[in-house]
Amino acid sequence: MTPGNAIGPRVFLLCGRSFSGKSTLAARLAAITGALVVSLDGLNLERGLVSVEGVSAEEWGKTHEEARRLLARGLAEGRDVVFDDTACFRVLRDDVRRVAAAAGAVTVLLFLDVPRSELEARRAEAARTGSRAPVCDEVFDRHVAAFEEPGPDEAPIRLFPEAALRAYLESL
Repeated sequence: MTPGNAIGPRVFLLCGRSFSGKSTLAARLAAITGALVVSLDGLNLERGLVSVEGVSAEEWGKTHEEARRLLARGLAEGRDVVFDDTACFRVLRDDVRRVAAAAGAVTVLLFLDVPRSELEARRAEAARTGSRAPVCDEVFDRHVAAFEEPGPDEAPIRLFPEAALRAYLESL
């Protein structure tokens, strides 16, 4: 159990479209809670799978499998875990919840519901500065169009605008 958390391990399941700020939030959560961060983009980078044209579904499946393994290991150690992924499909979010439940952990779904115009601005800034790998228009458009927002039954905590995000972080 992470210090300061009397309820047992938590999984902070991040959910949001590309460029919504998930990795930035993951780092902030880790700094506040001491949680382990499992980053799917980070795992892909370690596997040499960074491509402007995107990563194949088969390779994403392998990355998700490794991420779930790391999640289970962190929870077995009693740690809070930040699962840094787009979590763009309900089935992916359900997989994370199953791993968490099997370990007796509580899942907190944090949805960064950032408007498309803001995503585009952040994407342009990242391309200008080189702060992250570029994503081609076709991959970005396909991702945004296919994204399945969490439904009310998933009890997401919506963290946009920035004031909502700050308030949530201050509540931890």
